[in-house]
Amino acid sequence: MEPLPKSAARYKSSQIMLHYSDEKMKSILKKTVDKIPHFTGFCNLGGALALEDARVMDIINQEFAKLNSFFVISPESRKSVAAVSAKKHNVPHRTIDYSMNTAQSHSVLLDSLRHCALLAQKKGSILIRGKSSPSFITALKNCLPIYHQNGIRFVYVSELIKDSDKKQ
Repeated sequence: MEPLPKSAARYKSSQIMLHYSDEKMKSILKKTVDKIPHFTGFCNLGGALALEDARVMDIINQEFAKLNSFFVISPESRKSVAAVSAKKHNVPHRTIDYSMNTAQSHSVLLDSLRHCALLAQKKGSILIRGKSSPSFITALKNCLPIYHQNGIRFVYVSELIKDSDKKQ
C-alpha cells in the first residue's frame, strides 16, 4: 500500500495507491491472493498513507470480508483508519503490539523478548513484528524454556486474531 511521501522511492507497481480506481485496487488484491497458497490473511507492513485514507481502507476491507480473511495492521501513523474500517466491515483484525529490530545484538534481543513476555503476561497476548535473523532465532530458542515455564506459547497469527476477535 502507498507509503508516506518520505519513502516515495520505494513505490512498486503492485502497491495500492490512493489515486487508483476501486477496480484497480481490487485487481491488485486478487492477483496477490491468487499467488499465495492457503491464503488466510493480510498484513500491510507499510503503506501508512493508504492506512489513513477511509476510501482505500473501505475498499480493501470490503475485499478482505469477501475473502473471509483477517488483517494484521502495522501502525505507522496515528491517523490510521484501518482498524475502524476493518471493524465496520466485520474483518477480524489485530494491530501489531511490538516491533522488534532483529538486527540488534543477541543480548539486546534477549532483553526485548523478556520485555515482550512481560507484556504478554500483562495483556494476555501480544503480536510482535520482526524480521527473521540468525541472532533473533537464537534468542528465541534461548527464551523458549523460560516462556514455557511461565505459560507463554507461540501461536499462528490467525489463532491470535480469532481469539482477540472473540474478545471484541
